[in-house]
Amino acid sequence: MLLVIGFKGADATFTSSFDRRARSLDIQITSSQFAVRRILKDGWAMAPKGEKFLVVNYTVRNSGGEPVQYGRDSVTFSVTNANQSVVVGESAARFLDNYADDLLPGKALADSVVLEVPNDLTSPKLSMLVNGKRSTVDLTPYLQKAEGPYLQDDGKKAFDTISGARKQLLPVGGWDVSVEETAVTTQSPNLYMAVALGEQFFIATVKFRNALNEEQTIDSGVLSAAVIDDKGKEHSWNQYVLAERGGEIVSIPMRSKAKATIRMPFVLPKGVVPKRLRLTDPTSGRTSIVTL
Repeated sequence: MLLVIGFKGADATFTSSFDRRARSLDIQITSSQFAVRRILKDGWAMAPKGEKFLVVNYTVRNSGGEPVQYGRDSVTFSVTNANQSVVVGESAARFLDNYADDLLPGKALADSVVLEVPNDLTSPKLSMLVNGKRSTVDLTPYLQKAEGPYLQDDGKKAFDTISGARKQLLPVGGWDVSVEETAVTTQSPNLYMAVALGEQFFIATVKFRNALNEEQTIDSGVLSAAVIDDKGKEHSWNQYVLAERGGEIVSIPMRSKAKATIRMPFVLPKGVVPKRLRLTDPTSGRTSIVTL
């Protein structure tokens, strides 16, 4: 089998040819982008703590004179950082629910692949294995401005923890949240909760916005939270989701882009001064910290 890999102009192009038959696949990179939270038409994804997504978009064309199959085994991907490989490739997006496509001569289609890479990777090199032959291209010229939270302004380096202030919208998983108000009191918010002698309630009023294109529910598992006091000690949330008015314990289904405000009660020792509120996404471990 003869395999030829080549470059066309300023664009990275990988060509595979089989024997003497006029069969070839030209794969041309069109753009790439970093992301941490990806919101899709029918779903979403969060990169795990310590990592981010590298999205690579490309077109694949049959430049030969006969039909050729583009499938799971046509191309595999990996990413290198400095001199070591950091990521094993995943299947292209097209093959999540489709094993292969038959391309007629001269026909092309668009595809993409999403790879999990380290937070600090800023100059990715994409390694492509095309029918047994490997070639590498620097993706830096193809990087577009990243979108979504947890990324620096240049859109290259991702963070596991980000900070903000009251009334500032911050990401927590598939939500955008803001801490609107806080209060310290010994008065119970409902008939089911009470504090012991020497304790007090800390109640945070938090606004949630559903950032996804699908319905999700605000309930006790939506996030994990802790108050950090002036001594640096943490005090965990008791997982009660209270209505914005009154003390009712609620679970709120929310359509895409809808907003709702709830209250989160904490029990603290008397005399403790709350300084920060930490909100953690359970799906990824990423955290937003609000200065109170």
